[in-house]
Amino acid sequence: NDGTILIDLKAFYNIDEIKIKIYLYDKGTATKKYTLNFLDSNSLDSGIYAQIKGNYQFMSNYYSEYSFTHEVKAENLVNPKWEPWKESLEKVTSSLIREVKIEKEYRVREKMFKYYNIEKIYLDTYENDVLAPYIKDETTKKVFYRFRTRDKIEVKNEIKIYWGDKFNIYDYVKSTNPKNSIKIKEEVDTKKIGIQPISILIDKLKINLTLKVLPKEVNVPNMIGWKKEEVQSWAFQNRVNPKFQIIESIEPKDTVIDVNKKKLNTGETFEVLLSKGNFTIPNIYEWSKEEINTWAKKQGINVKYKIVESLEEKNKVLSYDKKVLNKNDVLEVIISSGKIKIPKFEKYSDLEKWLQNKNVKTQLLYKYLEKVPKGKIINIFPSEIRKNDTLTVTVSLGENNLLKNTSKKSTEKETLKESNIQNEKNNNSQHLLIKLSLFFGVIIIGGYIYGRKI
Repeated sequence: NDGTILIDLKAFYNIDEIKIKIYLYDKGTATKKYTLNFLDSNSLDSGIYAQIKGNYQFMSNYYSEYSFTHEVKAENLVNPKWEPWKESLEKVTSSLIREVKIEKEYRVREKMFKYYNIEKIYLDTYENDVLAPYIKDETTKKVFYRFRTRDKIEVKNEIKIYWGDKFNIYDYVKSTNPKNSIKIKEEVDTKKIGIQPISILIDKLKINLTLKVLPKEVNVPNMIGWKKEEVQSWAFQNRVNPKFQIIESIEPKDTVIDVNKKKLNTGETFEVLLSKGNFTIPNIYEWSKEEINTWAKKQGINVKYKIVESLEEKNKVLSYDKKVLNKNDVLEVIISSGKIKIPKFEKYSDLEKWLQNKNVKTQLLYKYLEKVPKGKIINIFPSEIRKNDTLTVTVSLGENNLLKNTSKKSTEKETLKESNIQNEKNNNSQHLLIKLSLFFGVIIIGGYIYGRKI
C-alpha cells in the first residue's frame, strides 16, 4: 500500500542483464498496481532511466499462486542519457536517438568604417547574434549542425512489411553505436501473411518484436484477349496466383475470356477463364431460331441462315455445316421453310412415289374426261403443302365407254316425243351411273368419283 522498496545493485549489472520476478498475494478484489523504476544511483531523487508498470486484477489464497517476471526492454527506457553536443558541417538528421539544431554564425564588421580603408575590417570571431553598431556579412556565414545522441536504441515494436518484400532488420532498428551487431534469432517468412513473433539480439540485449506481413492491394488490368503467358508474367511480378480454367470459346486457344476479380491482395488467388480453342458447336437441332441467335451473340459467333423447303415446322434446324469453329468463321444453319411446293406430275404413280415418307394425307378424285388419258393427273390442290395437310388429287378415268354404249342402245328404242327425249336420257343416265357405282365400288356424283378403284 503505497510502499517503496529500494534495491541497490552497486552498478554491478548491465540493465539488459536484470530480470525481476515478483510474487503477489492478496485475497482482496482491488486492482494490484506497482511500478519498477531503474535509477542511476541509490538516491530516489535521481533521474529515472527505465520504468515498468504492473497492473493486475486477481484474488490469491496462496503465496506462490501469482508471479510476474520483468526485464527491461527498449520501450521501457524513459530517460536515456545524452552524450555531449557535437558539431558537424555535414548534414545530420534527427531521430529518437538524436537531437539536431541548425546553427548559423556570421562574420561582423563595424557599421561605420574609415573612408580611406579600401578593405572591410572584420572581427576575428564569428558571432550568432550581431548587435549594433556592427553588421553581419551574409556572404561569409557559416552553417553547421549541432547534435547530441543518447544511449537509447530506436526500435519499432511492430514491424510492418508487405507480402514478398525484402526484409532488412536495419531498416527498423537504429543504434547510436555503429558497432552494434544486430541478429535475428528466427527465420522470417515474408510470404506468410499474418503476425510472426521474432526476437533480435543487439550485442547481449534481447528484444522481442512482432513482424506483421500485410497483403498489398493490386489493381487487376483488363486481361480479356491476353495470352496465358502474359497473365503468368503479370501475376509473378505482382505476387498473386492465377488459377486457370479452360472453357469452350470461339477465341483462339489459351486466350483470356474473363477474370473474376478487379482488385487483389498480394498472395491472393484469382480465377482466369481461358479459351479451349477449336470451339465445338453444341447440338442445336432442337433449338429455336431465337435461341440460336441468343447463344451466337453471347459466344461472338456469326450465323448465316439458309431456308430450304421442308415439311418440318417452320425455322426448325435441319443441319449446319460445321462441328468446330475458329474465330471469324461463319456458321451456316439450314432451317425449314415449313412447306413444300408441289412439283408438276402427269401420272399419279409418280406423285405417289414423291409423297412417300412425307406424312401427307391424300384424297383422290376420279373424273371421266374424253380428252385426258386414263391415270393422268388433272389437278392437284393446294399447290403448296405443310405437315399433316390433306392433298386433293383429281385423276382422269379417260373416256366413259359404258355410258357411250348405253346411249347407243337407248337410241334404238321406240322414238319418243321430242319434248320427252331429253328427260328419258337423263333418267337412263342417272340409272346407269348408280349401277356403275355398285360395279366399281365407288361413288359417282355428277361425273366425279371419290375413292379408289377396286
